[in-house]
Amino acid sequence: RKLMSESRIILFTYNQNSVLSSGALIDSLYSSSVVVGPDTGSFKDLSEEGLIETFNDFSELISKIRALLKQDLLVNPERKQKFMDENSWANFGKHISKEVLNKI
Repeated sequence: RKLMSESRIILFTYNQNSVLSSGALIDSLYSSSVVVGPDTGSFKDLSEEGLIETFNDFSELISKIRALLKQDLLVNPERKQKFMDENSWANFGKHISKEVLNKI
């Protein structure tokens, strides 16, 4: 957590066969750093929400990171917080309960 808080960018190179990347991705959202990951799975979904940045190929990483470092405000903290509040464990439980009740 200390290193994440001191970093401007958190880079995920992603191992598709591991669930560790997904857990680490969610933990990274709590930092003020910009998260950069591959354009796939949850990374792609969060990129479409405007919460993280993605890359398609390792060859574009250097130019992408340079461009990101030149920007002043890299991530909208209010948008990030809203997403995390809406997708909390408490809200997950409420959503599941609502779905189950709708099926009954």
